[in-house]
Amino acid sequence: MKKILWLIALVGVALTTMSCTQSRGVGQISVAGQAELEIEPDEFYINIRIREYFTEELDRNINDANLFVTLGPNILELEDNLIAELQKLGIERKEIRLQNAGNEVVTLNRNNNYTRSRTVVSTRNYQVMVNSMAAADQVLTLKLSHGSGSSLSDMRNSKIEEYKLQVKRMALDNAETRAQNLAKGHGKIVGLIFVSEDDSRITQQQGQTGMMKSSAESNNMLLMDSRNKELSDSVDGEGMAYREAVAVRKILLRASVDAVFAVQ
Repeated sequence: MKKILWLIALVGVALTTMSCTQSRGVGQISVAGQAELEIEPDEFYINIRIREYFTEELDRNINDANLFVTLGPNILELEDNLIAELQKLGIERKEIRLQNAGNEVVTLNRNNNYTRSRTVVSTRNYQVMVNSMAAADQVLTLKLSHGSGSSLSDMRNSKIEEYKLQVKRMALDNAETRAQNLAKGHGKIVGLIFVSEDDSRITQQQGQTGMMKSSAESNNMLLMDSRNKELSDSVDGEGMAYREAVAVRKILLRASVDAVFAVQ
């Protein structure tokens, strides 16, 4: 009889324990997490444009492009000169990539009076990649032929995919911290149930930035977006105008995630 009563009491305790456990239950909490990461670029892409020119372009007394008749060095000579100058900087021939080639007429603007040359000149566009801003400066300050120009068009990081994964993990850590703060007084975070895996939630802001060097008479001088840089205007002894970026703009990665955590 005592044995039966002991078993009944044991079952009663077990049922009471199960009831308490079930009453605590497992809930969910949904939160968003964000993170930012700044990284240094280690790939600098420079566009270089060369074109043939007429010797009459150098004469400021000529006001009509119809008078442009004497062609200076041809495009192959200009290309050879460019490659030779780049090789002096340690850039190999295989690293100088021809982007496109074409022809264009030369336009002259004198007091808003536009005239065009009777014949076309050849043009070529190249891209060079170097691994430091110092090397980029050397390329951008090369003395180019009349009508030619160069610009720092892009900055990247060779390990960008690794950094994207890192910033996503940082965003998840941020989401977990927010979930823990929200769960205080109600329970504690016991696990991750769901996290968004959409790579479109990772954004990269780097804004094409840098210097451009071009003929002082040229109408196509552009300065790329240059946030967080001090700029100075200069003119060299060859009448070439350019702007110099003093500081390098970092690449900013942003990530956001939606996460669901279990709370008990």
